[in-house]
Amino acid sequence: MGSIVDNMGKGINSLLKTLEQQRHTEDSYRKSARADEYQAAVVIQGAYDQNGYLLQSAAEKARQVYQNYLQNTANQRAQVAALGLNSQSATVQNILKNNRFQVLLDEQNIAVNLQNNVLENNIQAAQQVRALKELAATKRRAERKGLSGWKLGTTLFSWFGGN
Repeated sequence: MGSIVDNMGKGINSLLKTLEQQRHTEDSYRKSARADEYQAAVVIQGAYDQNGYLLQSAAEKARQVYQNYLQNTANQRAQVAALGLNSQSATVQNILKNNRFQVLLDEQNIAVNLQNNVLENNIQAAQQVRALKELAATKRRAERKGLSGWKLGTTLFSWFGGN
């Protein structure tokens, strides 16, 4: 009779250990999944911040291009006036049109570069977020899987005197 009680005691102890280990494993998966989800949120915020920086940088470049245009135009008009040419002459008008055309090309280049940089930033962030969310989902599935029937069966088998 004593050996049956001993075996039951060992079996209960073994079952409790198994359940405790399983709970610890589930907690570990849950915490790790939360960390991955948090990291995904950090990546999203980082991409948003980076897009803001890219926009500010492009706006500053466009402002510099326009200021340079204004300064160059003023300098060229002063030079033309010093030479005694009328600002209505075809040569002066062509010079001013070429300057404005170059500014428009520079502004277009800045806008295209901004679009490309934002798109690349968003693609990279989306890939990172997707990978992190898939990893978190995998960990959540592992957490929900819980105590497997095989593990529970072997524990109960050993509880009732199996090997």
